[in-house]
Amino acid sequence: MGQRSQIYVKYNGKMIVANYYQWNYGTRMISRARYGIEYIIDVIKNKWFFKFESNEDIEWWSNYFDINFDCYYVVKHHNIFEDIIRYTSKSCKWNGPISSKCFDKVNLKLLVNQDLFRQDNNDGALFVDINTNAPEGKKVKYCFTNYDFRRPMSPIDYLNWDVKGWDDKTSDETEFTNDNIKFLDKVPLMTQKEFEDFMNDVDFDLNLVIPSKIIFREFS
Repeated sequence: MGQRSQIYVKYNGKMIVANYYQWNYGTRMISRARYGIEYIIDVIKNKWFFKFESNEDIEWWSNYFDINFDCYYVVKHHNIFEDIIRYTSKSCKWNGPISSKCFDKVNLKLLVNQDLFRQDNNDGALFVDINTNAPEGKKVKYCFTNYDFRRPMSPIDYLNWDVKGWDDKTSDETEFTNDNIKFLDKVPLMTQKEFEDFMNDVDFDLNLVIPSKIIFREFS
């Protein structure tokens, strides 16, 4: 139960992060968006050692979005790809390793495109699109949505929808939330078409999106 939301990240056209959360909402979502996007931009700009190319890389990024750097706590995500496989498989044990015997690859792609954006949700979602081939200043775009996933929202639009009184000047969270908004306002917001493209025909690599501790290396 609790506040249910999702965070999705694409890297050069492929979905790499699909996190399901409880107790991630409002100002907490804004905080995760700010620090996650800021670090992605820094990594790309400075060509740091953190990359987006291996299972371990992607698992690291998925976990990075779990951290709330403003409130100093962590909310552990569920991997939506893993959950789809486990819920739909008849031969994959819930806590056991995932192998190609658990599913049919063609049907899995259909299931992912059907179910990835149909998770329980009452506090919206964050979408981050990374394109390293885009011009400088446009390599990372993002948006929020409410629970119907129909139109991109800015940080202010999202907060006004999700949290009544988020800008209460007596709240301890108002100052850092305003700082986070100022940063996010400098990052390009997805257009309606870019958001729809993000949602349509999801491509992914199972070697990247399933946590290494539960995968059998047999998908490539």
